[in-house]
Amino acid sequence: MFSLRRLISLVLLAFLAEGPFAAAQQIAEETPQERAPSPPVVHTSSPVPDLRPVAHPSARGERLQAPPVNRLRPPRATPRQPRGPPIQTTADSMDMDQATGVITARGNVIVTRGDAKLLADMVQVNTKTKDVKASGHVRLRQGLRQWNSESIDYNFDTGAIKTGPARAQLERGIFVSGKSLESQDGARYVIKDSWLTTSDYDQPGWRLRASTIVVYPGNRVAFHHVVLMVGSLPVFYFPYVVFMLDDAYDGTNTGTNVQVGTRSGWGFFVLNSYATAITDDLRVTYRFDYRHERGMAGGVDLRYQAGDPYDPSREGEFQPRVTGKIRAYFAQDTKVKGNPNVDVLSATGATQGQTIDPKRYQVRVVQRANLREDLYSKLKVNKLSDANFLQDFFEKEYQRDPQPDNFFEFTKWSPNATLSLLARARVNDWDTTTERLPELRYDLKRQPIPEAPFFYEGENSVAYLSRENSRFSLLTDYQATRVDTFHQLLYPKQYFGWLTFTPRIGGRATFYDRSPSAVGEPSLVRVAGTTGFETGFKASRTWSQVKDKQWEIDGLRHVVEPNLIYGFTVRPNHRPRDLYSFDVDRASYGINKDLVPITWPQYTGIDAIDRRNVLRPGIRQRLQTKRDGATWDLAELYLYQDYNIQKAEGEKTFSDLFAEFSAKPVRWLAIGSNLRYDYDNLQFRQIENSISIFSKKTWKIALSHNYFRNVGDQVGFNFAWRINEDWALRSDHRFDPTTGELFEQSYALDRDLHSWLVSLSLSQLRPKDRDSDLRVWLTFTLKALPEITLDSRQVGPSGQ
Repeated sequence: MFSLRRLISLVLLAFLAEGPFAAAQQIAEETPQERAPSPPVVHTSSPVPDLRPVAHPSARGERLQAPPVNRLRPPRATPRQPRGPPIQTTADSMDMDQATGVITARGNVIVTRGDAKLLADMVQVNTKTKDVKASGHVRLRQGLRQWNSESIDYNFDTGAIKTGPARAQLERGIFVSGKSLESQDGARYVIKDSWLTTSDYDQPGWRLRASTIVVYPGNRVAFHHVVLMVGSLPVFYFPYVVFMLDDAYDGTNTGTNVQVGTRSGWGFFVLNSYATAITDDLRVTYRFDYRHERGMAGGVDLRYQAGDPYDPSREGEFQPRVTGKIRAYFAQDTKVKGNPNVDVLSATGATQGQTIDPKRYQVRVVQRANLREDLYSKLKVNKLSDANFLQDFFEKEYQRDPQPDNFFEFTKWSPNATLSLLARARVNDWDTTTERLPELRYDLKRQPIPEAPFFYEGENSVAYLSRENSRFSLLTDYQATRVDTFHQLLYPKQYFGWLTFTPRIGGRATFYDRSPSAVGEPSLVRVAGTTGFETGFKASRTWSQVKDKQWEIDGLRHVVEPNLIYGFTVRPNHRPRDLYSFDVDRASYGINKDLVPITWPQYTGIDAIDRRNVLRPGIRQRLQTKRDGATWDLAELYLYQDYNIQKAEGEKTFSDLFAEFSAKPVRWLAIGSNLRYDYDNLQFRQIENSISIFSKKTWKIALSHNYFRNVGDQVGFNFAWRINEDWALRSDHRFDPTTGELFEQSYALDRDLHSWLVSLSLSQLRPKDRDSDLRVWLTFTLKALPEITLDSRQVGPSGQ
């Protein structure tokens, strides 16, 4: 993504603090020429304003982040008060006009104050107005920074500055040059005919050129007529760009992104986005996209914030704030227009032939409002034209969330309780959703009961629920009002100084105003009770005499942590078949129905509560040593499974055995494994293995194996090799070991071009349910600022 936020922020280090001295970095260590044998004239003025700026975050290795002030109003200039050490001046000769208070120093002039140093051929200092005029080989230094110019006028009190042509080397090897810099009050800087680059060559390979740059320290920077130059070739032109000097909106900033490539379903494509700031609290991204097979598309993204202006006097206090994102994207899909009968994904994952309107769109709204320290709200709306829109245009978003949610939530919390109001509605009729219109919840967190050895936790909710099935489904929708209350007592205690034992007992009552159990849909109250306990201990043994320098072993410690969870649920007076089901049970716990919680309130399937009598033993073991003065886990293994004392329908006496293993015995080797073993069929239901071998930053080889019974099996191989300082090679493969079919392969060649890193990549995907997809892309990345990237490999609208 072509984002210049970080680059521009670093440029501004030259102007953000109390003068330009804070931004210049030393270019060359220059010293005055040798003087005549006579000693230099030394002048020490009365206390004057401190030239040293407050340390910028980047100088301390911190992330650039300015407070959310009301930034579009130029900050009011604050006169600087005399403070700090005095200014000391040495020169071959100095004169002072007693009437005007002007000191004139000539020849090898050095003006110092703290760690700030000014060198010039001639300097005039007005002791009354604090104006400084320097000319002739002027160099301003502070720490490792330096600004070079032939003339600089500066006022110590107001921060006003005016320079002639100047050049600076800034933090992290950033170079900037301008014909002039001027500020009247230190709150607004104007730089004329300037350019910026990260190359230290006399003829840089690239640079960013602008006719005018206007800087508001701690606020924003505006560029007028910006051109990105690669060598002497102009690549991009932007008439006007504004960059904010904070990291608001999840780190998103203004900039331009262009993607060019080809892929199946799109053909040749060009995706363009241009982002800028309309106001301080409103940023907009314009999208203009072309796909050969689908035609033109475009839209607008808005990112906004609102709230009280930042008040430094309230630093550390809560300050109300609202942030949000709105996306509107529209496409006139020529591919669908020519063939409107396409396969549409149903709620079950199957496809059905449907007609799609070629006028396709997405409207998305996401907002969070922090109203008080203990009060906030969240809003999420996703309206799509059809079920295939995300998959066709926003593939990454579809993979992350194929059925986006729609809800509004208002929450009031405290350390011991949370009160929330939730409204969830189905916006897209092909989704299957439980609507909650609304649901009011009051949850009490686990907390001690005063003057008693017990702990208490509870949940209370009332909701109008409606199960809305997909329009592709043959199932019938149903609704009910549900009132639920749950309360539980716990008695945590440690015995013998090492064994923890926490028994618990709780009960739940749930009212439904209708049910499917009888004609007329009568109301009913379902009552259920639960009890159980959790127990465990930790034991270890240490062999401090075991040492091996070759394997970096400095003693060994074996840690064993057995644990046992028991859960018993009394059979309720109404079984799940007597109730409408609104809350999911096992389906929400992974593709293979991993073990569901056996304790309340962790178990969330309120409508699926039935008799349970389960023991869940587990044991965690770790083998440790010491490296670099800290504990190092050489290996860790965790085993657990369920023993169903009373089996429910469809359950076995013993569940599958789960194993989680990880090891890093040496610094260059990492091993991981997650296994699930089926006792009944004497075979693995799930296998996830990985092993990585690497040699610092020179090379890395990784092998992985993922197997899901009745779902799929795949082996992955990844290789990366830094051939030399200029070249690197990467490859990635995935194939089906049962058929030998290679369904994904990618290759990348990286070339170091001093300031830039160039990558040429080729990939081919062969998904089972789609056509083969061949992709080629070229990426340019600034080495000094890897955030700044021209990348054609992304799939989806620009800036996604």
